[in-house]
Amino acid sequence: GNVSDNTCTHTANQDSSPSWNVMFDRPQAVYRFLLYNRFFNDCLDLSCSQRLNHFILQSFDSNNNAILNYQDPTETVLLVYTVTVPGHLRDLPVSRVHIKATVKVNSDTYPILAICEFEAYGECAPGTWGLECNNQCNSSC
Repeated sequence: GNVSDNTCTHTANQDSSPSWNVMFDRPQAVYRFLLYNRFFNDCLDLSCSQRLNHFILQSFDSNNNAILNYQDPTETVLLVYTVTVPGHLRDLPVSRVHIKATVKVNSDTYPILAICEFEAYGECAPGTWGLECNNQCNSSC
């Protein structure tokens, strides 16, 4: 993504709690998340690409109970960050995802969150099926 082409979301420098949320229409059993970073050539230096370092990704069920609490451990800047959900959490239906920036770089007053694309991969929540996951399973489903 490229901020100048308006293909990325970007929090303001004055935002003291920079974050981004997505809510699913129906709960989903998610097994992987992908976050696309800003392209390196979109920055005057590498600093804007470092803003995703050590991001926090949290997923929640429909009662707002935490399912996954992940913090990026990498020290290197990546173009695509992959968060793989541990197997024992993959059947828990996710209703909301919260992403938070934690790194303040150079002259930033607060951390800035820039995401150029977000993808979530998964299946229908247990007990549902169909392209839109809106069909209820019978006992043999």
